Amino acid sequence: MKLKEILTGIIPLNGSFDTETEIKDIVYDSRNEKVGSDILFVCLSGFQSDGHSYAKSVYDKGVRVFAAQKPLELPEDATVIYVENTRKFLALASANLFGNPTREIFTIGVTGTKGKTSTCYMIKSIFEAYGKKVGIMGTIGIFYGDTYEFLGLNTPESYDIHKHTRGMVDAGCDVMIMEASSQGFLLNRTYGIIYDVGVFTNLSPDHIGASEHKDFDDYINCKKLLFRQSRIGFTNKDNEYYEHIIDDADCPVKTFSVINEADYRAVEPIFSSDESNLKTEFTCIEKTPSNDNIKTKIELNTPGYFSLYNAVAAIAVARNCGIPYIAVKDGLKKAFIKGRMEIVPIYQPFTV
Repeated sequence: MKLKEILTGIIPLNGSFDTETEIKDIVYDSRNEKVGSDILFVCLSGFQSDGHSYAKSVYDKGVRVFAAQKPLELPEDATVIYVENTRKFLALASANLFGNPTREIFTIGVTGTKGKTSTCYMIKSIFEAYGKKVGIMGTIGIFYGDTYEFLGLNTPESYDIHKHTRGMVDAGCDVMIMEASSQGFLLNRTYGIIYDVGVFTNLSPDHIGASEHKDFDDYINCKKLLFRQSRIGFTNKDNEYYEHIIDDADCPVKTFSVINEADYRAVEPIFSSDESNLKTEFTCIEKTPSNDNIKTKIELNTPGYFSLYNAVAAIAVARNCGIPYIAVKDGLKKAFIKGRMEIVPIYQPFTV
């Protein structure tokens, strides 16, 4: 791919480079084994290290094209593209490299302090019960088709998001679901992505510290970016920060709840067990434009009051995508989230 194609939609701070240069791939980690004059190395500044410090060592491996936001001292045959923010550059350049795959697939982003993983997998199970092929990115890995990769991040780096979204599209996936963490927004990993659906599970003080968010306001403001990058949003009306979450949303926002009146509400919960499972049952009340509410009995194989919120959030997404309740019920009953309230099979008179 020509450098000029990589730079589509990007305005560099300098123009002294050959836009006809061939670029085979993008690298953002100096430990990456991909080297050569056709590699574009992006210098990222992080909490613990700075990619600008490794530019010369990458040059010595054979790389000749760099993107930077700080001055680099490299030999004259190096091409340096200076930009205001290399993290935003990486996000846009990676999207261009892989053909902007998020525009070719239905995208769902889920954020919140708790419940991201469970909600993502409940949504995935519903869509699969409806016959859709789904790819997912999150805390426990990236899954689609026969592909599995664990990157150790709730939200992967932007390059990996677009690389694997392209993989999902090529594998025939209809839907991409991803956990959109506050760190993902803070570090511009999701920059440039417009989600078809955004889900905000809940909010409480967390991830505040020297290597994360400087304070709770910063944490909230990063989380809120989801509703500035979504076509429609869904949020928890019971959360104490509800009004603050939606106050500057750029998309219409619908609500789900267990306590308050909302567009989708989980009521009359029953928690029970049988010989091998803990169960949750509840009634979902869906508001309709005619105020003729739809009531549906839902069964989960995951216990806990919090499961009501995760499930009703998944229902809200599914119903707004036109999925009938028969698939919703089937999907939620089959939903399995590895490591999240997972039943361990044992031959004892109790459940683990």
